[in-house]
Amino acid sequence: MAMNFLKKIFLTHEKKPEVSTGTIIKKLKSRYCCFVDILEYNDKILKIISDIEEKKQGNFLFDMNYITNSINKLKENISSVINLFLKLGGNKYSGLNDRYKMINSEIENLISGKSIIPKDSFTIPLNSISKDKESSVGAKCANLGELKSVLLLPVPDGFAISAFAYKTFMEVSGLQEKISGLIYNIDLKNINDLKKISETLRSLILNTKLPENISNEILDSFDKIFKNNIKTTKVAMRSSAIGEDTKLSFAGQYISILGVTRENLFQSYLLVLASKFTPKAIYYYLNHNLKETNLAMSVCCLEMVDAGRSGVIYSRNPVDSGDDSIYINSIFGLGQYLVDGTVEPDYLVVDRNNFKITDRYVSYKSKKLVLLPDLGTKEINIEENERELPSLNDDEAIKLAEIALKIENHYDKPQDIEWAISSDGKIYILQARPLKIIIHEKPSNPVDTTHFTIKTKGKTTACPGIKAGNVHFIRTQDELDSTEPNSVIVAESPFPGLVSALNNASALLTKNGSPASHLVTIAREYRIPAIVGISDISVFIEGEPVTVDASECTIYEGNIEELVNSSQPEFDYFNDEPLQILLNNLAEFVTPLSRHFQENTVLEISECRTFHDIIRFIHQKSMEEIFENTDYLAGSNQIGIQLKSTIPLKIKIISLDDDNSGNLKNLNEEELPCIPLKAFWDGVLEEGWQLPPAAADFSGFATVMATDMTKQKFKTDIQNSYAAISSEFMILNLKLGYHFTTIESMCSSTINKNYIKLRIKEGGASFERRLRRVNLIKDILVAAGFEVTIMGDYLEAVTNYNSCMESTRKLKILGRLTMLTRQLDLALKDDEEAEYYTDELIIKLGLAN
Repeated sequence: MAMNFLKKIFLTHEKKPEVSTGTIIKKLKSRYCCFVDILEYNDKILKIISDIEEKKQGNFLFDMNYITNSINKLKENISSVINLFLKLGGNKYSGLNDRYKMINSEIENLISGKSIIPKDSFTIPLNSISKDKESSVGAKCANLGELKSVLLLPVPDGFAISAFAYKTFMEVSGLQEKISGLIYNIDLKNINDLKKISETLRSLILNTKLPENISNEILDSFDKIFKNNIKTTKVAMRSSAIGEDTKLSFAGQYISILGVTRENLFQSYLLVLASKFTPKAIYYYLNHNLKETNLAMSVCCLEMVDAGRSGVIYSRNPVDSGDDSIYINSIFGLGQYLVDGTVEPDYLVVDRNNFKITDRYVSYKSKKLVLLPDLGTKEINIEENERELPSLNDDEAIKLAEIALKIENHYDKPQDIEWAISSDGKIYILQARPLKIIIHEKPSNPVDTTHFTIKTKGKTTACPGIKAGNVHFIRTQDELDSTEPNSVIVAESPFPGLVSALNNASALLTKNGSPASHLVTIAREYRIPAIVGISDISVFIEGEPVTVDASECTIYEGNIEELVNSSQPEFDYFNDEPLQILLNNLAEFVTPLSRHFQENTVLEISECRTFHDIIRFIHQKSMEEIFENTDYLAGSNQIGIQLKSTIPLKIKIISLDDDNSGNLKNLNEEELPCIPLKAFWDGVLEEGWQLPPAAADFSGFATVMATDMTKQKFKTDIQNSYAAISSEFMILNLKLGYHFTTIESMCSSTINKNYIKLRIKEGGASFERRLRRVNLIKDILVAAGFEVTIMGDYLEAVTNYNSCMESTRKLKILGRLTMLTRQLDLALKDDEEAEYYTDELIIKLGLAN
């Protein structure tokens, strides 16, 4: 390609029509302006790609607006740069539009959030489910099936009512269209509006009859799985919605119906479906930019465990990333009172390495929830003499810790596990989901807090961090809509309904509860500092400003900005959030460079699989296209200004910045107005036309060069060469003897625009000697940091994205190398001599390691 261009300029025996200098300059400038615009767009696009790549690492907060704005800007810029490139390179590159449309289609599908619910049976036995069934039965059921059928852990018998059953029910009944219309009009900031729409949605569900084929299959599954005790078996109907217990926990947002008999299956199933539309659930998924239609509700029908003890295991400390101990929370009775914060649990800490119990706390437990003989549950008081007894013994704790570690190792991530021990002492696993971990390091320069007034202290850090705000008590559901932004919420217990107020909360303080309660799990997802176990919440006054240091379980009077700004915890689970997942999936079509583009091998439009591939293709090809099809240059001997130099080279300068430069006849080399050409020419001048006196070990090279500089060859050097330049850009075409050399470079303050590209072709020696010369130059250029390609005696080298200073350094090296090697092929009689000169030149140019 370079050769075609150079021949068009230098093969003067071909007659070309005369073209006016003004016309030539106009054409050159038009192509140059197009090229510069491409580089501008390239820089903008790479900045967006870099920002997306940075956000992809999971260390920054962003919202859906960031995603849509970034993608839209990216698409707009790429569409523009494709059009510019087609203007520069012509229709032979029109296939780029097809690649753009293909990639954009994938991106649009991801942003639209279309979720496909696979066609499946309405019910599926738990022992035939594994984690790859998640899209059919939700993560809760899929995980339980995996634990039961793959890990062979003690999981109760049961079956899943699939998401396909839910989808069929919604479509056959016509509910989905009604629900979508109501959900679309919800104002999340208006709690009363949210409540009204919620009541309407739940009423629609509860008053709609199940299709007969679904109800029959539910009964058939129940009868087959519990055939030995159909009349006495009770089950728990538990939500297992698509998306639940995965990247976001949805902890406590949907309901579970406990103690369900065969006669109550359908009504209980509908109640679980309707819980998808409670105010707290709607608020939770809409606030996380999740689409209701993508959250199809599967339901897990699990044999009820008549639990004497229940609890939650954290396979690692959720609020201290440096603590890998296993934390076991436990209470008497059913686990609901633990997860809803009604009862403060006991806890044990177990060393994962030797399973020794390293810490223990026994709480005061006055009540428990138990299973009724017929249907449902009942709260009963614990006998006075049993209220401070441990709910778990050491052997049971160690067995639970061993199970927790087995589950963590299987999923290769920390786990949040619900368990129960039946009245006859058998352990059962009821749930396993990813555990969110918070990285919190104390500031290197901590604030002296001794002069601050302490309001009160709490018992346990549920989520670390420091925030300030005004106290707001929430005692009932009716007070949720009165929460102002940046409120410090104070409550008796962390009941799940508080989730709809968390968006306005700066911190959460509760009298009861534990880090294992559902609401506190949600608070960690919202990154809200939280303290549980504040013995006397009456010390707070509604509306008073306080500063909550949850990391130290301390609340100070007043708004202490110095303390708030001193420490911010980092969260290691951004990659688990839906927005992060969406960004990561989108990034797969944006940021990666395909292998061919990474290796700078032959670039083809068909290889463009990402937006980054497209912009790299355009960047590389535009450097080739800028001065292609410029045969009109050879049609005028009057074009450009003569460079006046001590070096006997006839170089015509074509200015792309100033159309009036044609009025000048000569340009002194000291006044070169082009950064890259000036740097290159400094290198030329440093070596000069003939070699300077050589050191002893370089004398052989100097002798050969002096011998080969015959008068005849000297004359071939002084033919017209051209340099088209602007202040930051050049394309230099040199004819040195029998060698054609083209050097293109952009050297600006914007690194993404900068590049140097060198092409060398032909020579006056035999083909073998020319090969030795290009291989010698290749080795030197590689040492200088160029990527080099050789095809026969044609050499192409490129370096991109260097600073202006580094670019000028490399251009100066090219200037020196051009002078040192311009007739070196005549001296390279064998490979040994070529190797010798390679080593000597690398040393002379300061490139030796």
